[in-house]
Order: sequence, then C-alpha cells, then structure tokens
Amino acid sequence: MRNNLVILLGCLLVLTTVGTTISAGERPPLVLERSGSYEYIRGLDADTIFITDSVLFTLGDALIMADRAIWIKGRSVILEKDVYIEDSLYQLWADQVTYDINENASRAVGKEVILISRAD
Repeated sequence: MRNNLVILLGCLLVLTTVGTTISAGERPPLVLERSGSYEYIRGLDADTIFITDSVLFTLGDALIMADRAIWIKGRSVILEKDVYIEDSLYQLWADQVTYDINENASRAVGKEVILISRAD
C-alpha cells in the first residue's frame, strides 16, 4: 500500500505537465484525432463532449489514448479505462487520468499507475 502511495505521489509530482517539453507560454491545443462516437452537449459556461471507443488526443508531441473521455472544453479532460499517455520524456498507464487544461496538470489514479521515464 505504501509503495502504491509513493508511486501515485511521484506521478502527481512528475505529471505536473502533459508534454513536459512544452513551454508555459506556447501550449499547443488539445486535438481530438480519433474516436468511435461522441456526444456534444452545449453548455452555458463550457461545452462538454462525451467520447467513446478508441479515443486519441494529441497535445504537441504527446499522444493521449483511452477507451473513454469526457472533455469539458477549455477546462479539463477526464480519461477513463486503459489510459496511456506518451510524450518525449515519459510514458504513463493508468485506469483514470484527469487533465486540467488551465493548470496544465494531470492526476493519475487506479489499481496500478505505471510511469516510465525515457530520460533514464
């Protein structure tokens, strides 16, 4: 249990950005490259897209894949089930990842969270 907590805390510290090579002033847009189906709901504050079946986003050089996603435009993306994120420095696997677009920060949770550094 302690090891899982250490791994999760390490992921939270390391994943303060998705696409760590992206400078704070020049963030590329989050782009939905592929999905099976989606439902677009217009909201007063933000539009929400419920996405299923082989979801693929890109964010600069980062690939973001999951079985399902909830994208609250301009705010956050909640990735669920078999989440995989890869950029030039890290690879991450988790059951769920929440990405805050405004803070450029991610939180990974699940039974197992695997983080591999490519810098080693």
